[in-house]
Amino acid sequence: MLWRIVLENTIVGISYMRDRKLVWSNPRMAQIYGYEPGELDGQPVRILYASDHDYAEVGQMIAAKFNNHEFYTHERSQIRKDGEVIWCRISGRLLEPLGKASASVWVIQEITDKKRAEDQIRRINQRLEQTVARRTLNLSRKNAALREEIERRRAAQAASVESREKYQTLFRHVPLGLLVLDAGGEVVEVNRTLQQYLGVSTRSALAKALSDSSYVQLPDGGTTSLASLVREHRYVPTSADPLIFVWERSSRRRRVITMVATALAHGLGHAFVFTDVTEQRRRSERERVQEAALAHAGRLSLMGQMTSALAHELGQPLNVAQSYLAGVMRRLDADASPEIVQAMAKAAAHLEQAGAIIRNVRGFVSRQHYRPAQAVDLPELLNQTLTLLEHPLRSASTRVKTSIDDGLVPINGNAVEVQQVLVNLVMNAIEAMHGTPAAERWVEIRLAQEADAFASVTIADHGPGVPAELAPRLFDPYVTTKADGLGMGLMICRTIIESHGGALRLLNARRGAVFRFTLRQTK
Repeated sequence: MLWRIVLENTIVGISYMRDRKLVWSNPRMAQIYGYEPGELDGQPVRILYASDHDYAEVGQMIAAKFNNHEFYTHERSQIRKDGEVIWCRISGRLLEPLGKASASVWVIQEITDKKRAEDQIRRINQRLEQTVARRTLNLSRKNAALREEIERRRAAQAASVESREKYQTLFRHVPLGLLVLDAGGEVVEVNRTLQQYLGVSTRSALAKALSDSSYVQLPDGGTTSLASLVREHRYVPTSADPLIFVWERSSRRRRVITMVATALAHGLGHAFVFTDVTEQRRRSERERVQEAALAHAGRLSLMGQMTSALAHELGQPLNVAQSYLAGVMRRLDADASPEIVQAMAKAAAHLEQAGAIIRNVRGFVSRQHYRPAQAVDLPELLNQTLTLLEHPLRSASTRVKTSIDDGLVPINGNAVEVQQVLVNLVMNAIEAMHGTPAAERWVEIRLAQEADAFASVTIADHGPGVPAELAPRLFDPYVTTKADGLGMGLMICRTIIESHGGALRLLNARRGAVFRFTLRQTK
């Protein structure tokens, strides 16, 4: 029968059990455990476990799952016929109400390679295995009686194992997607798991899903229908690597699926096994993004070190130039031309400004020099920050409008860390207005006195603002609106502000983005 042929040719082990006895198992399962086809039929499942403890523990776990009408899945070491220890992923489901002799369906996948490293560690536990072996000898008489009881029950159940309904039940409940082609290449059966993968529940929806040539996206970028895909790959050897494709019916229903084909005996057609690996791919992609982000952070750290070294090297010739200019100005006669005196004074002022910028840069990027909390004049710190950012503001054709409350009390904190927050928020505002007309590129900064001895700093831009769906996660690590952003800046800013006893928030605004943070003032 077709159902039996399908099950006997799947690439996973499948068995039908009753009262934890193997009533029937397919050839693949016998191969996994080192038995000849049919040799496992009628055997107690106990022969596949290394110990009674494992056997009893799994029995308790299965009962708990089946009592809740759930699938049961676990990974556990088991024993081949030749005594070799292997690892298997075992999945099962109850076929009828729970009872002592209830029937169940099981799927076995060998995962020995995956568990090989863990098996090496388990070898260290030889003493424990010896203890288990001694206990096993003490239970040999009970096991012999149990085997006799199992043999009696096997004879009573043998007649029902071959029925067509049982094979159909197995096919429908296997926790893998299955599809069968007849000898003419027509799809004759799709199980429920594959229908769940495809997102269909009716025959008409299934027919459309199989024939629509836009749902299957191939690795080369092309698209095809699932029916065409299985027909083209039905002669691919089972030993070949699984075919990976993307199934996408809508932007919110996208799955990455692997497919393996196997020929049915007697030329009756082909069976295909599908596995949904979407979550595995997502985890791999998240790991890749995080690795790239860490590499980016390393480059930024190196850039900070280079900037500090450059500021140090520029400071020396700048100091020399200031000294020479001061000497020249002292030697000017009283009758010197006013234009020369004015020019020299302007040169001195610009050198002093350049020195202040370099000192700001060195202080900003320094990581080794710890500065304890002290009284910080916010207006003065803001002026220093805007001086530091004069070049990026000018390059981006961005103007700044400041508003400062009278009598603002100094805040208590680390000036370099607070300046880091100011620089980050202003630079974000500059970059956010890249597509804004130059005449509308304004950054508005307000320093205000708040209640309970707090000062607030509000920074607003005229850019496109923060997308609503991104706002709740904006301060989480690796969340950014920039194509090349690291996604760490706002998280660091919030950490700095909270370490000062304040808070950083994104405010609602009709236009652009508005950030406000508070800082505790000195008493």
